[in-house]
Amino acid sequence: MRAPRILMGGLLAVMALVTSVSATTVVRMKLPDLVERSAVIVEGQVLSTKAVHDARGLIVTEVTVSVDSGLKGVGSGQRFVFTTPGGELGGRRMVVPGMPSYESGDEVFLFLTAPSKRGWRMPVGLSQGSFRIRRNPATGARMLDRDLTGLELVDAKTGKAVSRPERRGVAYESLVGQVTALLEEQR
Repeated sequence: MRAPRILMGGLLAVMALVTSVSATTVVRMKLPDLVERSAVIVEGQVLSTKAVHDARGLIVTEVTVSVDSGLKGVGSGQRFVFTTPGGELGGRRMVVPGMPSYESGDEVFLFLTAPSKRGWRMPVGLSQGSFRIRRNPATGARMLDRDLTGLELVDAKTGKAVSRPERRGVAYESLVGQVTALLEEQR
């Protein structure tokens, strides 16, 4: 009888661990925060993604972007490669809750950090700094979407949880205009 209790206790402990890593808690970032904390702001198309092991044996993904518009840190018309933690390699998968994933062909608008000691660049505020560009089927206008699944957002001043924005698109021209104005203020 004792063995099942130990097994059950172990199972509950594992379930608690699994639940606790289903979300990452981060400070909610508003657009001025994203711009200020970014080393690189680019719009472009993902050309490729490649999962590899880094120097410590962790699974990371190298993302290559053809930069259509380099607003900060990288020039337009370049290929820009950055590495983020996570990915799938050799039948193993490493997931960072709240970290966006990319696929070849994705059109993206990214706010990226400076490289970490490990050489990783991450979207500022994880998925908060990663937008996908899509076209409105009715008007053809470009819209920006982001998926904040896996993030628990908190207010920077109070530390209290805040609700996530609705999953609706942001007008491309509006966001880019605001980013450009904020960058001009920084100069």
